[in-house]
Amino acid sequence: MRRLPLAVLLVAVVGATIGVYVRNRTPREIEPRIDRTMNQQQAGWGEFFRRRESSLSIDDDGAHFRVAPNGRGLCLGDPADRISSQRREFVTQFTLSKPGEMFWSPDHHGSATFTVKQITRDGVVLSYHSSFCGCSFGDNVILSDEGEITLEPFENRPDQAAE
Repeated sequence: MRRLPLAVLLVAVVGATIGVYVRNRTPREIEPRIDRTMNQQQAGWGEFFRRRESSLSIDDDGAHFRVAPNGRGLCLGDPADRISSQRREFVTQFTLSKPGEMFWSPDHHGSATFTVKQITRDGVVLSYHSSFCGCSFGDNVILSDEGEITLEPFENRPDQAAE
């Protein structure tokens, strides 16, 4: 008589454990959908460099970036390179002097990588690849955008940064 309630309790506990395990694993095992676009974030990335206290000047040595230390940071190198990615050294001033040089902007839910395509006296052309993963927000999708931006030399003073 006493064995029947114990057996029922054991079956209920095991069943509940398996149910929780299956329910918690299933969403994570589904591959997220990747939505790819071209130049959709072009204006936003151009604005990213032009806002705040930042500047871009160009001379014979290359394109000189100065970025405000507050806000989203920039790292030199290729994020696909394990050493560069692990170091994640944020910079506020740097110079790019030739096509192929890279820098990137990490974020908790994505990143953006910028590669120099061309540097002239009139500006620097950067190709970019940015991605954002909405999985932790309940969206099982990764937004991926690629494109190019051209940045002309500019300088923002602290009193202009809020405009």
